[in-house]
Amino acid sequence: MNTVSEKSIDKKEMRLKIQNFADTCRKFYQRELKIPEYKSISGDFGTYSERNHKTGMLRLRIPAGDLSLENLKFIIDSIKKYDIKKIHITLINQFSYTI
Repeated sequence: MNTVSEKSIDKKEMRLKIQNFADTCRKFYQRELKIPEYKSISGDFGTYSERNHKTGMLRLRIPAGDLSLENLKFIIDSIKKYDIKKIHITLINQFSYTI
């Protein structure tokens, strides 16, 4: 049985998917994309629309609560870099950011 860490990830393909999603987000927040259309794409990336195109939420899943120090540092650095104002840590091992 393969785990996520054992799967081969094509970095070039992943970068393209992320770039396409960034373009989708831009279109959504500029109101060029309707909420249902955005939702059909955004859930795969753990992001959700909030407040009618004004804010969004990113949900990071942490399987079994196994969060390495390196990954926690990445999260903290990202919060600082993007000036995230609200963070909600749930009891079910998830971080939710309002962006």
